[in-house]
Amino acid sequence: MAAQPAKEKPARLRTAHWVLIGYAPSLLLLLAALWVLIRAALSTLHKTAVAKASGGACAGVACVKGVPVVDVLLMIYGLFVAVLILKVIVFPERADEPVNLVRMTRAEAPALFTLLDRATTAFGLKPYGAIKMNGMCNAGISRHLRFLPSKASADLMLGLPIMDALTPEELSAVVAHELGHVTEDAGQSDALLRASVALYVLAGTGWLAPFNGILHNIYVWYMSRISPILAELSRRSEWAADEAAARFAGPKVAAAALIRTAVACRAEAEIQRRLFDRMRFSDHPRCKPIYWLPRWLRQLDRRAQRHEFVQAALIWQTGSDDSHPALVERLERLGVEPFLPEPISRPASRLLGAAERRLRDKVHASWVKSIESEWFETFQRCRWSARRLRELDREMLRHGLKPHELVEHAELTFQLKPAREAIVPLRRSLEVAGRWTCLRYWLATVLMERGDDEGLWLMLELSVEDCDVAAEAAAWVADHLARRGELDLAKEYVVRNHEAQQRLEAGWDERQSVSRQDTFLPHGLDQRALELVRGCLADIAGVGRAWLVQKACSHFSDQPFFVLTYQVGYSSQSAAGVHDAVLERVQHLPFLVAVVAESMLDPASPVAKMRKVDGSLVYEPAVADSKTQRTGRRSRGMAMPASAAST
Repeated sequence: MAAQPAKEKPARLRTAHWVLIGYAPSLLLLLAALWVLIRAALSTLHKTAVAKASGGACAGVACVKGVPVVDVLLMIYGLFVAVLILKVIVFPERADEPVNLVRMTRAEAPALFTLLDRATTAFGLKPYGAIKMNGMCNAGISRHLRFLPSKASADLMLGLPIMDALTPEELSAVVAHELGHVTEDAGQSDALLRASVALYVLAGTGWLAPFNGILHNIYVWYMSRISPILAELSRRSEWAADEAAARFAGPKVAAAALIRTAVACRAEAEIQRRLFDRMRFSDHPRCKPIYWLPRWLRQLDRRAQRHEFVQAALIWQTGSDDSHPALVERLERLGVEPFLPEPISRPASRLLGAAERRLRDKVHASWVKSIESEWFETFQRCRWSARRLRELDREMLRHGLKPHELVEHAELTFQLKPAREAIVPLRRSLEVAGRWTCLRYWLATVLMERGDDEGLWLMLELSVEDCDVAAEAAAWVADHLARRGELDLAKEYVVRNHEAQQRLEAGWDERQSVSRQDTFLPHGLDQRALELVRGCLADIAGVGRAWLVQKACSHFSDQPFFVLTYQVGYSSQSAAGVHDAVLERVQHLPFLVAVVAESMLDPASPVAKMRKVDGSLVYEPAVADSKTQRTGRRSRGMAMPASAAST
């Protein structure tokens, strides 16, 4: 008799399974607290009985009226911890609502809610009396934190830009997709994530202060293990929601909604980049990006190259850490061939009627409120960088710049100036520093933005090298080839992008710490790059001898990682001030350098090992320079304190 296929577990049973896994660390903490409570209670009873049997004396134990004080305190502490953990698990704290959300009621947009009612009725849900709107090109379901997910705890969120990008029929497919998350998957990935949030809350709780460091390490370890599970559950949830949307609106309409959303998200990324450009010139957001996407979409519909944007979105494949499947795989799952949707004659945002303009202004005001502090901080950083760039420009006109100053000038010009103005400084820095990765990548970026084929060739070179920008370079090349119609070749560079991302994740941990178990090699820099290091140290008062080594890493053979250590030459000089000045200079080097400083030299420390490497001594000033350097800008270099060096 043929074996019958195993029946899939009901959605609720699968959800309970992931809830149990998610809350496992919190439940183990609860068992530990109960164990302390029970042991302390039993010990208290035993010692109290012994004390009474011996006439009320507690031999060697502090007692109050025959009751051991320590055991009583342990019992009280265990009781409080157990109650606290139960509270966090059963009654999780409700997160504050993001400030960029705007509440819209049925009375404000009756036509939109009529569309929503058709979807909620089809899915057997109660009609929404109000929804939440924001300025993101997205839609979603916001669930309140509860021990177990339920349909009643889900709120619908719609982004105003996604309504600009879709027709009313396609918007109904998006709404059906989001409602499918509520009814189809029973919130399995959300349940696991909420369980992780409970552990995070426990890690920062005051009652567990003596164990916060241990709990934080448990949380980090636990999240690293369940992240692939979360991603897989999220992708399954997306499949189920896509199927629900296809049953409600039809596969063709659901596919059109996915394609238009992918193109609109690409435009949104470009809008975010332009917003950063605006941050450099104003201390307050004075632009209105909520109006930019509709204009961009109208222009796109009039362009003959509309298909290029769809082609660029179709080359990407799903990675193991992706929470959403790639567009091409979602279309295959729906059984629809990729196509170019017709231009939109009436976007779904028209369903808002007379409330559209008022809603846009409210969404813009909420966006300003959410980004105001970040905008001002970015403006201040750019202001200091622009001031330094002006100083370098004046110094260049007077006496010329030193090699390390040329590299700093090129970096600041790339960050703050239009692409056409950054080309000459970047070429000049390559002449003095050699073919270092980041300089070539910056030059390739500005050249490709200007449509120069030299930029494409530079990106092709970087994409095949073992460096930390190989993934980004491969993405640039893949996008460029896809827009030219060379899809097969573009997919090869997508594979390279994924492989480079995996190397980047594996190699990042190697660069995070410097320990005595590491192997250090001679610095391995050519003469031009070595002069850059010496130039950085020469103008800093208080730096004595300096040693530079290369850390032996199994990743990034084409982009070596260096470690710099030094002595403070003057006892009167602040060691912290010297360290800040060194970090500020080193951050502008076109290669990765970690700075390690130790006030007390341990013979077994990594610093001692560095100084013993032949050829590691790179700087020994004959006469100390009294000039001090301005500090305070945010460091891009990898700073490591003495504690990291002595681990």
